[in-house]
Amino acid sequence: MKNKIRLISSLLIVCLLITGCNGTITRDIRRDGYTVQSNKFTCSFFINKSKEENTTEKVKFLTANYIISETGNIYEINISGLYSNDMNCRKPGMSAYSNTPIINVPVVAILDQSIVKGSDGWFYYLDTNDAAARYTRVTSADKEYSLYKLLLAEADVVKVVTVNSNINSYWVLKKDGAIYNYILKKEDNTDKYVLTNKDAQPVISRNLYGSIIDFNYEGDSLGTYYRTQDKIITRKITNSKKCNKYVDIPCNYAEKSDAVLNEYKDRIIAFNGNTIITDYGRVFTAGS
Repeated sequence: MKNKIRLISSLLIVCLLITGCNGTITRDIRRDGYTVQSNKFTCSFFINKSKEENTTEKVKFLTANYIISETGNIYEINISGLYSNDMNCRKPGMSAYSNTPIINVPVVAILDQSIVKGSDGWFYYLDTNDAAARYTRVTSADKEYSLYKLLLAEADVVKVVTVNSNINSYWVLKKDGAIYNYILKKEDNTDKYVLTNKDAQPVISRNLYGSIIDFNYEGDSLGTYYRTQDKIITRKITNSKKCNKYVDIPCNYAEKSDAVLNEYKDRIIAFNGNTIITDYGRVFTAGS
């Protein structure tokens, strides 16, 4: 009987410690400028039910509507609501275009949140307004096909982000862990793009932050970030009190290693600057 009481007491203490630890993480991330969402994120593909389990996938890229795993699998997500499987994630269904090849190979690269490249070398639609076209192969009939080819065709490309659509400027993350600037233009009276500038030297080198595995660029906002294997770099306001109080004082931004997020990086399973998902199911979003 005494042994049973000791066991129950030990379990209660562990539960309290875990709950307290999770509460501390939630508090600190909120103080770091993020808002905790009321609902939890449930997804057995990425969150273990217990600490003894270690069967989940790892997140490579998080977008507003998708997770791409390190193995290249695509998962649809809905932060605010459940699917019929009682989770906030699910594997994609089939496209309405039955005569169009559906992506059934690992994803190896992504352009913004809309186009992915498969390990077979083909490009596929991901997040598009035409729901029927999702996960189907991009053909040369697409007016932007030459753009996708110029940005994604190289074998060492991992991720491409539009930096300035007015001048067709794109930042390209490669397997060497550096980011390069590509500038394209459309040939007169055609739908064909040509590469007008491809910097030999990276705009963000490994010497600056280390070897980058993920990034995004949204100008001066939390949406701009760089992630390496061991740290997260974010862009934040450095004079928030003054610039939020006085209309004649502009906000100053700086990129730096985020001490709070780095402290809990092993508890953060997914991050894209605007959204954080923890291994205990808490979701945080940028801003108030």
